[in-house]
Amino acid sequence: MVETNISRLIMKGAACALLCFWCSGLLAQESDNPYKGLPFKDRIFFGGDFGLSFGTFTYVRVAPILGYRVSENFAVGGGPNYQYIRIRYDLAGGGRQDTQTHIFGLNTFARLFVFDPVFIQTDFEILNLRGSIRDPNNFFDREVQRVTVPVWLVGAGYGQRSGNGGIMVGVFYDLIGDRNSPYGREFIIRAGFFF
Repeated sequence: MVETNISRLIMKGAACALLCFWCSGLLAQESDNPYKGLPFKDRIFFGGDFGLSFGTFTYVRVAPILGYRVSENFAVGGGPNYQYIRIRYDLAGGGRQDTQTHIFGLNTFARLFVFDPVFIQTDFEILNLRGSIRDPNNFFDREVQRVTVPVWLVGAGYGQRSGNGGIMVGVFYDLIGDRNSPYGREFIIRAGFFF
């Protein structure tokens, strides 16, 4: 019960922070904004990121995005994401054991180029994955089932923009740090593209 209330509070706080970030970008539009007056469809961009790792730790991530250019240096957007994680363990008596999960999610982002090519960004994700829930009658027992996990990433990076496209690399950190988060309490490096 307490964890549910804390999660709701964190999610509301994250939504307010994203809204403030988005509004500040709207207010910061300059009269020489090349996107000012353009039709909505001309401000839209597509992109995403993906990740691959194979071996003892297998990781696959696909995250397409749909974005909107508020100004030359500020964009917002979001999209679905999918992650597959498999970890192989060598057992003491010989043999192997696999642990795997499929993660489904939705994310929103706000990105501001502070000065070209450096940007700051915040992402808020809601992920559904296999996680553990404490048994309220026994503190040490945990039940594994699908859970919904909030993730609030903040970070900075480098973006090489050229014409209508570009690539970006950034370092992010999860401010919420839910115990079921696939990111843990470590920094995350992501690379992506847009066009």
